[in-house]
Amino acid sequence: MELFGVRSDQVVFIDENRHYTPESPAVLQACRAVWKVPRGATIFSDCGNSFFDHKSPVIPAIFGVRTAQYPPSVHYFLSPNDNHCHGSAKAKWRQQSSENGWGKDDSVESSLCLLGCLSDIPQEEVQSYFRNNFMIGKSFVSPSRCKELIGFSAVRKIEQSEKYTAALRKYESFSRHSSGDDELHPEDIPPELNSSLDGSYWN
Repeated sequence: MELFGVRSDQVVFIDENRHYTPESPAVLQACRAVWKVPRGATIFSDCGNSFFDHKSPVIPAIFGVRTAQYPPSVHYFLSPNDNHCHGSAKAKWRQQSSENGWGKDDSVESSLCLLGCLSDIPQEEVQSYFRNNFMIGKSFVSPSRCKELIGFSAVRKIEQSEKYTAALRKYESFSRHSSGDDELHPEDIPPELNSSLDGSYWN
């Protein structure tokens, strides 16, 4: 804990002989002594098993505050944890995991390292994630602002998919073999799809 800059009050020890602790309301109960939630707050969560008991939210009973959930379809885009904080911390954590050669038997070191990386994110940076993802300070939520929030991430994910790559190759093949009235001229091809001797050619 000293090595990774983790405080003792950030850790809840569960005496179980397993590598992973499953999600459950019991984990949330154990965290209640650690998390100081201000009166009148609202806790946002995903729809995981830690936050529900027989489909009823447990946060109000455990913490005495309101709760709201991110639906799965927008969870990644709205959650400041998943859309920014975790990604920033996990990049550092993966690098250290690789450098140290951690495997499943190093779960204590690995978990504390990740917690340390999450704790190292500057507060101003975290606050900026909340402002952007929740559109704090905006007078209204518009479709264009929503597109700005999810656009880059969604496009990047699509471009990394195997289906996108396969579709792009088929389109390029069609473009090369088309003839007559169906022939596509270079100026008709969107710049994103235009290629010659690039990586997809050699693949």
